[in-house]
Amino acid sequence: MISILVATDFSEASNAAFRMAEYVLTFKEATITPIHVMETGMWSESGPTLPGVEDKRYAMQKETAIRNCYEQAALYIDPALTQTPLVESGSDPGQIIVEASKRFDLVCIATTGKSSLTTLLLGSVAKNVVSSCPVPLLIGSKANFKPDFSRILVITDLADEEIPTADMLEFFLRFSDCSITLFHFNEANSGKTNEHCERMLSKIRENSFSKFDARVSVKCLSAEGDSGTHIIEFARSIKAGLIALRPGNKSALQKLFIGSTASKIISEGDIPVLSMQLFK
Repeated sequence: MISILVATDFSEASNAAFRMAEYVLTFKEATITPIHVMETGMWSESGPTLPGVEDKRYAMQKETAIRNCYEQAALYIDPALTQTPLVESGSDPGQIIVEASKRFDLVCIATTGKSSLTTLLLGSVAKNVVSSCPVPLLIGSKANFKPDFSRILVITDLADEEIPTADMLEFFLRFSDCSITLFHFNEANSGKTNEHCERMLSKIRENSFSKFDARVSVKCLSAEGDSGTHIIEFARSIKAGLIALRPGNKSALQKLFIGSTASKIISEGDIPVLSMQLFK
């Protein structure tokens, strides 16, 4: 059994995180723990307060947040599988979630919301979460969608032939009814031919995916223009239900996931993204 941490700000958009967790439960035994971060001072009023009043307000806000976590989770998750919610407070919600994630196997989060989650994945805090999260991170962008990870698009920049590894997709491989496309966007001025890139992709397939029953194909695309746009369009063309990214090291992460390509895939794409585990 695995443990899943689900981040929420109680907005409709954050339902996407619970929908993804619900989907994982269809093929993996798991427990679900909601987490909500209250920004420091949100329970305070302006002006002086009597001793202990602010502590009481905080306790009341926390109690309300815990109740809201249970109610939102119950819309998608069997209550018997929902663990006691984590309700924390602080000025850096991204770092708080990263620290909490160390006790879990998977984190589910939405890209948009009414408060902190909006900046969490689309602003500066995103760099902290994505680069530091020690476990796989599932990122959803649509509240009212039905997840289907039977078709997975795995993107690699070919910087390291050892990545992506099939082991990092273990949660999502559906074996005989799962198909995977290993994909590389070959920039027009890279100096590499598509044939060379596809040979490298084939080598990754043979080394990392041969032990699984999933169908694995390779695709290299070379085109002018924005790589993020081309990746989103290709993912839609094959009806991919999940885009998986696993950079091989931190510098590659900063280039691929925090750069403009990944930002476009996350913020403008309508397909869930899996940022796979980076650190052992």
